[in-house]
Amino acid sequence: MIFRDVWAFGITLFEVYAYGDMPFGNLSNNEVCAAVVSGLRPEVPVNCHPEVGAIMMDCWRDVPHERVSIEDALCRMKAIQ
Repeated sequence: MIFRDVWAFGITLFEVYAYGDMPFGNLSNNEVCAAVVSGLRPEVPVNCHPEVGAIMMDCWRDVPHERVSIEDALCRMKAIQ
């Protein structure tokens, strides 16, 4: 079974809704890796639609096969009014 990783899609959504801000601020790449492994996730931007924030969080689930599929994420994005 192949699991599609949508982590980067969630990061792209973050960057769009945060007007290009970095998801982990000024952390170095090594610090980001350590933070993600320990469970840290970016905070959903304040101006973000709640459903988009939920999609982001579903993209960043710990277990890859529990993450939202790209098809479902896109379908959910299209349904947002």
